[in-house]
Amino acid sequence: MIRQYYTSPCQGGANPLRVGCVAAGTIFRLPNRRDRYTPWILEAFLNGQCMAGAYNRRTGCWEDRYLSHRSDTVLIRSLADGTRTVVTLRWLLHTGGDEAAAASYPDLPDVERYHGTYRRAAEQARNRRIAA
Repeated sequence: MIRQYYTSPCQGGANPLRVGCVAAGTIFRLPNRRDRYTPWILEAFLNGQCMAGAYNRRTGCWEDRYLSHRSDTVLIRSLADGTRTVVTLRWLLHTGGDEAAAASYPDLPDVERYHGTYRRAAEQARNRRIAA
């Protein structure tokens, strides 16, 4: 599963990297008219659209800008027939919910494991300079 870091809707708690609330690759079972439930997989997070974000002097029109680290819309694919659909993350979480997700989100990364060695090395160097 691919994690999405520094997102606007993120998991709560001690989350210094702002890991997103849903992992890419999560399978949801969404209601369907024909079948009881159809499995859908979350393929990708799309960049957020900032409506009328910039004025283009050449054309004289306002243009939309796309901002990264915003997971307002997601691309999901049906595992039954392969159709792709763009939906909002809020709708997917409301309709699917935790009980519809086939897999739970992985644990948050151990930040101390990755960044702790650098901090400890810097602290030891600082202590040596103070002691000298």
